Amino acid sequence: MDPRGPAPRSASLRVDLEAEALWRGGERVHLRTKTWQVLRYLLDRPGALVTKAQLLDAVWGDVVVSEETLTKSISEVRKALGDDPRHPRLLQTVHGRGFRLIQPIGAEPLGPLRADSDGALQPPALPLEARPVFGREAELAELDRPS
Repeated sequence: MDPRGPAPRSASLRVDLEAEALWRGGERVHLRTKTWQVLRYLLDRPGALVTKAQLLDAVWGDVVVSEETLTKSISEVRKALGDDPRHPRLLQTVHGRGFRLIQPIGAEPLGPLRADSDGALQPPALPLEARPVFGREAELAELDRPS
């Protein structure tokens, strides 16, 4: 058993930015185009508050849509990530303002896909050292500083 406690739920999540694909465990999670764009916008801004207006402008541009459309896409992102809005571990709602990706999700080009024994495409494993880290820049800088 790991002394640090259980692995975060996002450990089984992988995002292939080149293929615009989300994988949870060994299964590809299919997202609507706009929902993928919402997820991608959040992935590009880990830890930052992203306002509803920013998301609406970035994803829908000049097309007039209601906040309900954005709410539906956020709900689909949460479902795809396996996150609970009441107890968020990945995507936090900042009520009345926007959203924040609060835990990194493996967002790396994964390289070529491989087929399993049934012919289903599977993502290659992402090594631990390739997983993104945010929110510890000062500590990491301290570790990297020469003695």
